[in-house]
Amino acid sequence: MPAEPTLRPIQVYAGRRRFLLLAAALTMVAAALLLLTPSVQRAGADVSSGDVVGFDRSPVGGGYRMVTATGRAFTLGSLPNVASFSGSLNQPIVSAVNTPSGAGLWSVAADGGVFTAGDAPFLGSMGGQRLNAPIVDIARAPSGRGIWLAASDGGVFAFGPDAPFLGSMGGQRLNSPVVAMAAMLSGRGYLLVAADGGAFAFGDQPFRGSLGSLKLNAPIVDAAVYPDGSYVMLGRDGGVFTFGHPFLGNALQHLQAGVRAVRISRASDGPGYSIVTNTGQTYNFGTSAHGNPDADGGGPSTNGTLRDRIANIARAELAKKPAERNGNNVVRYGGGTGALAPYSTGQSWCADFATWVWTTAGVGNPHMNNCGKVDKKGQPMTNTIQFWAANNRTYRPLSAGPRVGDLLLFGRPGACNHVTIVVGVRSDGWVQTIGGNESNRVKFDDWTPPSKLPYGTAYGYASPIRGE
Repeated sequence: MPAEPTLRPIQVYAGRRRFLLLAAALTMVAAALLLLTPSVQRAGADVSSGDVVGFDRSPVGGGYRMVTATGRAFTLGSLPNVASFSGSLNQPIVSAVNTPSGAGLWSVAADGGVFTAGDAPFLGSMGGQRLNAPIVDIARAPSGRGIWLAASDGGVFAFGPDAPFLGSMGGQRLNSPVVAMAAMLSGRGYLLVAADGGAFAFGDQPFRGSLGSLKLNAPIVDAAVYPDGSYVMLGRDGGVFTFGHPFLGNALQHLQAGVRAVRISRASDGPGYSIVTNTGQTYNFGTSAHGNPDADGGGPSTNGTLRDRIANIARAELAKKPAERNGNNVVRYGGGTGALAPYSTGQSWCADFATWVWTTAGVGNPHMNNCGKVDKKGQPMTNTIQFWAANNRTYRPLSAGPRVGDLLLFGRPGACNHVTIVVGVRSDGWVQTIGGNESNRVKFDDWTPPSKLPYGTAYGYASPIRGE
């Protein structure tokens, strides 16, 4: 703890005295800042060394726990402290989950060993048993009288009277290993998630979509399930992908070199979620007991699978940081390939990008390389988003309000000059968009219509779904 500097009276000219007193005061301020600057929740040497593997928000009220690979538990907020594991481990801890009261903890090791703390009862483990693949995650029944363990080959092991075995991917061919498991609040369903974003639903857990067909910038590392069956996935780079759930923000811009996101945990009191890194830094989004959210969330979008798929594909492209190159190359999403191809930077590609994302998501419309220009007679050109929306009766005026997956049109009716994709709708009315050809790149915007942006004023939406 830094010592406070001592001020001693000195015989100097008034000007220099003020200078020295100011310097001393600044030293005290600096010392105070060192004391007040949070340690980014890195409570202990293990955390700062970068081995956080488990993270769970409090089931009730505020607070959360982190667990390291060596079994050390760190409690923050309103949760009571629990004892860390102090013995020797055959394999490192890989995940942990709180008890329903928040006063206990289950931790699981890669060999299936389960360790309890606080009011967590011992319900069984796979420790000492031969496993075909290592354990990667643990989930609990809402009553606390049951736990599930998930292995990287998709195997599921159930323990306790309230944790029924509902199926697994064990013995099935997987394109990528399973990395996470999350249980429904009903206790009668769970979700397995693979590193490529594949999702496997069992029991009453609904399937809301997956990322299995997309090329990701970083592998998926965790997932969280909400009471309505919607879910979110977390990428190692801090990216968040939502399925039937509002997008509230991600940690893509926050992670420093060498730091990776490891776990995501849903809020107990709303749609929010928290992300933790391997070094113990937490990022809170939406309803949160700790820290300010980067964005509020609106309600879940309708027709969640398609609309969420559109938003997730756009976020995946944003994470790749595509941009025009060398002054005469542009990211080309024309023809549905998404490949880089050289042509003049004078070519606008906002519509190429927007409709490439739509087509990739399965909207089933022809590729459109124009937002809404008119011909010499003043008639809308047919290969345009505006014409397609009018012809398919999916156009809505700005007053109708945004929905995730919509294309937001700029300019004026009959003369659209820019288009971007709605990827989030905040409860305060702000709209989050991702668009192509914005500052010669794919760009994220967070703003409130009908604000005038550099590329014009928004005037309406094109929906990907007919009849809504």
